Amino acid sequence: MKWWGYIHENGSLQIKRFLDDRDLEDACESPFVKRILPIVDVPSREEAEKVLVAYMAKDALKKL
Repeated sequence: MKWWGYIHENGSLQIKRFLDDRDLEDACESPFVKRILPIVDVPSREEAEKVLVAYMAKDALKKL
C-alpha cells in the first residue's frame, strides 16, 4: 500500500492513503498544509508513520 503524509499547520502529522496525484495537488493548494512528506510503500498506516517520522528526523539532523 502507498501512503503519504503532511504536517498540518497545527504541527500534527497526518498520514493518508495515496490514491493518485490529486491527493498531493489538493494538499499543495490547502492553506492548512505546512509541509508535504514523501510517498512510502509499506503494508500499514503504522509502518508509514514510522517511516515518515524517521524521514523527518533525518531531515532535521541535516539542518543542524
